[in-house]
Amino acid sequence: MILGIDPGLATFGWAKLSDRAQVLELGVLLSPVKGKTKDHAGRTHRQATTLIDLLDGCSIVVAEALSFPRFHAGVASLALSWGVILGACTARGVPVVSVSPQKWQHAAAAQAGGSIQYDVLVKQLELHVRVHAAPRAVAALDAIPVTKRSHALDAVGVALYGAVRTCAPIGSSVVNRYASTTRNHMK
Repeated sequence: MILGIDPGLATFGWAKLSDRAQVLELGVLLSPVKGKTKDHAGRTHRQATTLIDLLDGCSIVVAEALSFPRFHAGVASLALSWGVILGACTARGVPVVSVSPQKWQHAAAAQAGGSIQYDVLVKQLELHVRVHAAPRAVAALDAIPVTKRSHALDAVGVALYGAVRTCAPIGSSVVNRYASTTRNHMK
């Protein structure tokens, strides 16, 4: 199974895909701010616990790459989330692949360059889930607040990218055989 991840401490999107790239499950781990403190340690612990459970049965994780937004307030959240991803996956022996937002979005939109119409892309990913995903994934999508669904759908897009592209896992120079095997099953 492939686990796709849209990292972040406040909103952590995830999607599990079968070896044939069907979306089996998806969700968003929400960590709302209580008062003025963000409780980074508590959020990180909750995310790590959730991720350890999500890794069951997964042979690879594909996550949106660590980025450094213009406004540095989100950098700590993304860096902590990536630390959780790498730590949990290393502990469980699951390889991790990183893909930039631009790369997976252009591939999903079948567009070689230029600006992506993100709202259109999210609608396409939602349609993909509604038509091709397991019923429990569709039900899970409907249970996510509309304003947070894009995080789960980004995780779907990232995972689909990993399913059809050959990628080298972080810390490895070996080409990911899992992704090429999955791609061959999809033909």
